[in-house]
Amino acid sequence: MDKSKFVAIYVRVSSTRQAEGGYSLEAQEKVLRDEIARQGKKVFKVYKDAGISGYTMERPGLQAMLNDAKEGLFGSVGVWMISRLSRKLANLLVIFDEFQRENIQLFSFTEKFDLNTPVGKFTAQMFGSIAQMQREALIENVLNGSKKKAKAGKVVGGKLFGYDSIPDTDDPKGTKKLVIVPREAKAVRKVFDLYLQGYGFKSIAQMLNADGYRGSKGSPFSIMSIKRILDSKVYAGMVKYCGEYYQGIHEPIVSIETWEKAQAMLATKTHCKRIVDYRYLLSGLVKCPACGTGMIPAHVFHKNKNGTERRYYYYSCNEYNNRGTGNCKPNLVKAKEADEVVLAFLYKYLCKDIWLNKVIEEVQVRLSVDKSMEDKIESLKSNITKLNAKRDKLLLAFEEGRLSTEQLLEEDNAIQEAIEEVELDLNRKQFSEVRQAYSEEEIRAAFKLLPKLLEKATDEEKIKLLRGVIKAVYVDEDRFVKTIEVYIPNVKQNGRLQTMKIDIKESR
Repeated sequence: MDKSKFVAIYVRVSSTRQAEGGYSLEAQEKVLRDEIARQGKKVFKVYKDAGISGYTMERPGLQAMLNDAKEGLFGSVGVWMISRLSRKLANLLVIFDEFQRENIQLFSFTEKFDLNTPVGKFTAQMFGSIAQMQREALIENVLNGSKKKAKAGKVVGGKLFGYDSIPDTDDPKGTKKLVIVPREAKAVRKVFDLYLQGYGFKSIAQMLNADGYRGSKGSPFSIMSIKRILDSKVYAGMVKYCGEYYQGIHEPIVSIETWEKAQAMLATKTHCKRIVDYRYLLSGLVKCPACGTGMIPAHVFHKNKNGTERRYYYYSCNEYNNRGTGNCKPNLVKAKEADEVVLAFLYKYLCKDIWLNKVIEEVQVRLSVDKSMEDKIESLKSNITKLNAKRDKLLLAFEEGRLSTEQLLEEDNAIQEAIEEVELDLNRKQFSEVRQAYSEEEIRAAFKLLPKLLEKATDEEKIKLLRGVIKAVYVDEDRFVKTIEVYIPNVKQNGRLQTMKIDIKESR
């Protein structure tokens, strides 16, 4: 396939304001399609990013285009303006270098230059610098505007539990103001009342959830959401911006005296933290047998009559720890036992041929080339052969005088277009097939190296290694490790590293 004949279109808007101002995705796409048709080329694909800042590279449309560029699926890229690619100069240069490395041309509809010349690249960098300066100026203006709002007593930010944000009819600038939501305000007052009565965060969350209260997004209350309410001076009629407080114009839900009493209690609460001499290796990896969320470290210290201390280490359900009994139970898993079982599995089992053979078999089943795909590829190759044969017959007919020049050009163009379409389809299918390739040697080498790495690793290094190898650890109803889900090295489908679950009993 001649990739120079195919052009990728990239369009982006970062806000609805841009879309309404004539820069909509559809408007950008239309002018670029017209320009590509004028150049006598074809659109390979339109890559879109809607509502995403040009300052970040983490954009689905942009990343998809860069991935396809590496596969050689098109020869040039068209954009409405250079700032559509990026508003950060460093990122823009990365994109330019990627295009040059893959021999891809770039054209901007509004800024005429050739990226492959020194002058063109300098011009592009200049446009990128301007785009970055525009963004930084915009941020500065937004920050200045936000500070003015705070000084005027208006809360800066989004939705706050207990209040609704509505247009301020008294403000000609059309800003918004906070008004109390009665049921939510009742929950806020209850949080302060219960805390001043001596209840802890977790107990308050459990009581609110049991009474049917929910947060602003409909989720149950948690330890952190209770703490955020107690910390926020907005409920006492103040607004905060960049560490400074200003008198607000909204109605307070609690008095300033109540808020200050709560702060005094928060400051005097002493949480005597004991030194934990055990390093938990599987925090977050062990899954709760009831709700499936990650489990976190929990420990119990028990004093004997003779003054000595017994210590117990567990993994406990994070949902229970954060939201209380209304959501789950502790479902305690003995940490030392779980850690030892998983480490033994990694040390003794992953490097065995019996396990490695199972992995390879699993990979072969998942990633073996579909027979139907092979048939489709062969069929497309056959079609190209037939079309080329048809073209040869046309040339022979022309040489023998049975076709005029006009007829030859007309039919030859039609055949050429058909060949290009088939070649494009073939390229995509072969690309899909290549993505399914894997290296058996790499898989075996990676797993056999792991025990050696673990043997020399510190606890911190072990934790990192475990997270690179294990996706999840599942326990049975008796809280014993039953299944480990591991990543298969260098094997991806749809961009994701593939995993495999192993019954731990098989490794014992």
